Formats: sequence, structure tokens, C-alpha cells
Amino acid sequence: MDASQDKSPAIISQNIESLIAQLKQEGVEAGREEADRLINEANKKASEILNEAQMKSQRLLEEVHQQILLEKKAAEDALQLAARNMRLELRQNLMHRFAEEIGRITRKELDNEAFLRQLILMIAADTKEQLQNFKSNQVDILLPGKVLSFEEIRKNPDLMDKDPLKELVQSITHQMLKAGMRVTINPDANKPAGIKVHLQEENIVLDLSEEAVSSLLVKHMQPRFRALLEGLLQ
Repeated sequence: MDASQDKSPAIISQNIESLIAQLKQEGVEAGREEADRLINEANKKASEILNEAQMKSQRLLEEVHQQILLEKKAAEDALQLAARNMRLELRQNLMHRFAEEIGRITRKELDNEAFLRQLILMIAADTKEQLQNFKSNQVDILLPGKVLSFEEIRKNPDLMDKDPLKELVQSITHQMLKAGMRVTINPDANKPAGIKVHLQEENIVLDLSEEAVSSLLVKHMQPRFRALLEGLLQ
């Protein structure tokens, strides 16, 4: 037998073992490479997920921050509007109260007999003097019922002896009639305080009633009172 033929099985066996070893090595390396690839892909995916989560978290924080700012602004605007409305309401209430107080003081003064006596005397004297400047020969002086209640005097004539204001009216009525003036009761029961002078032919009315005097005083004094309030309610 040839010696080369005796060695062939051994060589073949050796080659097979070498091939197996090579395949094992290649398989191990391929497995290691695949494992590395999978690990890298996992790390990359995890990094992407983490970055996306961080970005979402940042966006959420910014949205929450913006919402907080909007709510804060809305709350501040609501407070400012409430404060403004409160100031307006307070100012209106004070203006209304001021007008009421002017009316109360006016009513009190026009109901004061001493003041009313002076006012009647002044009007009677001045009207008589000023009549010559007008064409009207008939002047009506309208007094409140408490001053000239003919019904009360008719029922109780002694009232004339106890009421100096009615005595005054009686004493000047005769002189006023001569000058073309007529003294009557103001028929408007809703405006009992104050005096009106009506030039009939001229259709001129001097209104010294409670309402007219109060309105004039309020119109004159209210801007000053409002300016004072504006300074206090800043």
C-alpha cells in the first residue's frame, strides 16, 4: 500500500476539524457582531426615546408655564376690572348721595321760615322794581302751601295772629296787588318747598323751587365734588 494513501484519512479528518473550527469561529464572530449590532440599535432606540421624552417633557413644561401666565394675566385683569367697577360704583353712589344731601339741605333752607321771609321780601321788592323792564302787567308769585294755606286760615283765622310768616304775606299782598303782582299757592303738590315767580304775558318763570335750586346747586358743585373723588379714588 502506498504511504500517501495511509495518510489521506488523517489529512481529511484534520481538514474537517479545521473547517469546523473555522465555522465555529466565524459563527461566534457573526454572533458577536449581531449582538453588537442589536445592542447598538437598542442603545440608539433608547437614546431616541429618551430624547423624545425629554422634548415632550420640555414642551409640556412650556405649555404649563404659558397656561400659568395666561391664567395669572386673566386673574390680574379680572381683579383690575373688579376694582375699576367698584370705584365706578362707589363714585356713582357718592355722587348720588351728594345730590341727595344737596336736596336735603335745600329743602331744609326753603322750609326755614326766617329764610323764607327774607326771600319773599327780596322777591317782592325786586319784582316790583323790575316790572317796568317787561311788558307784563301781571305777575304771579307762587308760594308753598305751608306759607299761604287759605283753607287753613279760612277754617282758623287765629292762625294769622300766631304765624309771622302769614302776617308778612298779608302785609305785603296789598302792595303787591297794586304793582300788578298776585300771591297764590303753588298748585304743584309735588314741589311744596320754594317760590316761583311767573310773568304771565312774557311767559317767564323764575323758579326758586326746591327741585330747581337743588338742580342748580348740584350742577354747579358736582364737578368740584367729582374732582375731589377722583383724587381720593385713585
